Amino acid sequence: MEEKIYELISHGVSGFVEIQSLVSINRQRLGIILEKMIEENKIIYDKIDKGYYPLKTGKMIVKDQGFGFITVVGEDEDYYVYPEKIGNAYTGDEVLFYPYGRGRKLMNAKVVKVITRAHTHIIGNLVETRSKKGTKYYISSNDKNFNVKAKVTNQSSFNAPIGSIVYADINYVGTAIEATIK
Repeated sequence: MEEKIYELISHGVSGFVEIQSLVSINRQRLGIILEKMIEENKIIYDKIDKGYYPLKTGKMIVKDQGFGFITVVGEDEDYYVYPEKIGNAYTGDEVLFYPYGRGRKLMNAKVVKVITRAHTHIIGNLVETRSKKGTKYYISSNDKNFNVKAKVTNQSSFNAPIGSIVYADINYVGTAIEATIK
């Protein structure tokens, strides 16, 4: 029964009542099966769209303009991701996502979570910014495929001159990236 429900959801049948009418099981049993599928990361329920969607994994590519694409091994077509649907994913990350509608050319997708990070360090120029709140240091990445700024967390323990190229380990904190210079 679970396979049939997953197949229906994969083909765009997303509403509870719609699914129930096609599988002919009672409401309580369907609810149990759908909850189990959610726990197993097979599907997701989107509260805004009020529908169930299949979950997939793929590699994220984020463009400078803020939008992105997800490539799935074995599929011919990529998925388009609007900037507000990327979450805290970066180029190269393996992500869990769900497709939710067809755009002009590609299926649209929303990133649910990052499974594996592609980047564990950053190499870039050390930048200093000053404001009324104080001085902060950032590393501006030199990698065109990982075009980010990472906030330096160990400002007092490094002695690299501003503008020099530095290497740092990175930590992802929400949508921010923090760097510890080595």
